[in-house]
Amino acid sequence: MSSSYVYEVGPINYFNLDDHERNAVLAAFAAALQQLSSAIVFRVKLDTMSVVVGSDLYNVSYRRYFIEGNQPLDAFLAAMGMQEKYVRLIDVPGYAISANLSKYVALDHGDIAKAYTITGVASDLDVAFLAMDRGEGSIIDMTDEVRVRIEPMRRDESKSTMRLHADTLLAKLHLVEIGGGTDRELALEAGMAEEAARQVISGSQKLFRVSCVFILKEKNLDALRKKANAFWDTVMGVVTELDSPKGIQHIMVSGKGPLSLRGANLLMPTDGILAFFPFAGLDLIEHNGVFLGTNVQTKGPIIYDLYNKSNAHMVVVGKTGAGKSMLLKSWISRMAITYPDLAFMVFDSIKESEYAKGADGTHDHSFAGLTGAKVVRFNPSESMGLDPLRLFSRKQAASLLARMAQIGQDEKDLRSELTKIVQSDSAISIHDVYAAQMSETLRLRIDANLKPLDFMFEGEPQRPYTRTIFVLDDLPDDEEMRGSAVVLASALAMLALKSLPIPQKKILLIDEAWAFLATDDRGRLYFSEAMDIVSEMARTARHFNIALVLATQYGKDLMSGQGKTVLESCATKVLLHQDPAGQGGGSDLAAQLFGLSEQERAFVERADPGFGIMITEQGRVPFYNQLTPMEHSYFTTKPEEVGQQQQPEVTFTLPSHEDL
Repeated sequence: MSSSYVYEVGPINYFNLDDHERNAVLAAFAAALQQLSSAIVFRVKLDTMSVVVGSDLYNVSYRRYFIEGNQPLDAFLAAMGMQEKYVRLIDVPGYAISANLSKYVALDHGDIAKAYTITGVASDLDVAFLAMDRGEGSIIDMTDEVRVRIEPMRRDESKSTMRLHADTLLAKLHLVEIGGGTDRELALEAGMAEEAARQVISGSQKLFRVSCVFILKEKNLDALRKKANAFWDTVMGVVTELDSPKGIQHIMVSGKGPLSLRGANLLMPTDGILAFFPFAGLDLIEHNGVFLGTNVQTKGPIIYDLYNKSNAHMVVVGKTGAGKSMLLKSWISRMAITYPDLAFMVFDSIKESEYAKGADGTHDHSFAGLTGAKVVRFNPSESMGLDPLRLFSRKQAASLLARMAQIGQDEKDLRSELTKIVQSDSAISIHDVYAAQMSETLRLRIDANLKPLDFMFEGEPQRPYTRTIFVLDDLPDDEEMRGSAVVLASALAMLALKSLPIPQKKILLIDEAWAFLATDDRGRLYFSEAMDIVSEMARTARHFNIALVLATQYGKDLMSGQGKTVLESCATKVLLHQDPAGQGGGSDLAAQLFGLSEQERAFVERADPGFGIMITEQGRVPFYNQLTPMEHSYFTTKPEEVGQQQQPEVTFTLPSHEDL
């Protein structure tokens, strides 16, 4: 195929989807095939990338997924539900052949390659059988490349071919029966052929020519022979016929030359091609991603690109001590190295600073010190310039000031009086509110509760640095007071991030985001003004390349209202340890919110710190957030652990630096 259109797509973690999600993926694939009017080639190819882990750089092998054709395939990919999940390329990485041997080809740089093609399959192939784990990995894992070519046949040719095939099998079966015999397998095959013929003739299915070619590659002939023997044994346990033709290996490996020599053709209806679904994978490895840790299922690395999704938003749910902050610190610090111009605004833990200082109490050995972030403290000795009347709508400002003045929801007269003052034409700043005429009761509330916080309102708004951490633990030990500060500063942070160039990657991280998500016993938000803020963030941030990242302890915060909006707005969700009947709903509520299987629910119930489940657009991946010793010493909150390495139960051994 002389391909003018080449696309790279991401895999779908098909085997970790529930039945409903799997059926949706397959239905979309079948619908896309039905629309196909010309040949396409799916290619799954091994490649390497450099990945940052802590302050070190490693090479990691991973699979890349391509689709190519001689016509635009945007509509085909859209039918598969892959809009915005692909990139156009000029070409696919190929093989430079230096010599054609009878059974192999020699490649540049001394490698040896051998090609196989499937020449026969049973009618009961498993869906995505190429990517299915077979104990020691999948068939794809044994190859350097898998190439599946799918060509729709003309309808008149399809109808005559299927009719002839069904009639031939029925004739064979009739001869067996005339002789007084039976052949259950032939009868089953004839029945399936008759049904397939009926569907092709009616147009409910198409008929395709399908070829599947495998490329094995090794450093030397002995290693290739050993791999080839293991590969043969594995594949022949799945298909009925496999061949590695002599003399045409250079054509099969390169994919260039006469079409009839590139791989054997099988005739298959639409439903049959579902077995060759090409984009299934258990690993989550993305080209421009950041190393997160270990895939518990495959023991391979997880390299994830938060921005290569329908949106870059993420929510992290886990009880205290489950590893939320460690995960976010390691993830963002690695992003800061991978993307040197990354901008972020972080709202530190409401109770005690975890990002601005390390476990040893210093800035140098902290997340802030490691990433070069400026620390902005809510300190009564410094003006913050966060005047609610300048940052919010009048309605939002009145609601926030009422809360900060400790005016309860049931004190409707006081709230109404304050709202009228804030919404008056004469109220330009908080000082205009102070100067307004008001009842003695309202005056007492404002003097006692708002004026001591003047430092937050006075002055011009501070312009945050490109990387800023807002620290709240200098404020009085009052959750609502600190929550108010988060709500105020978040508006300023969002404005600052939006002012940066759109291509620049940006993050707004709010740790312990209860101020935006938590509700009272009646289901009302503690900070009703947060509803508009978070909705606006979730709705508009993607247009500015901003990732909104929220962390919370409790699943109940995501059940309804604003929390539900946040959950539905996040393309990436991370679930850490949940107690069986814990505060905030525990694993019962987590199972309901995230649609956990019984196995997944058991996993999060027994998960140690750092273990969890990533729920992404590609599927679900159980993971361990693996840290380097340096990262652990910088990010731990326990002084006794500084300089110690956390010992994980699951490890992924990265290649040595000599491999670079």
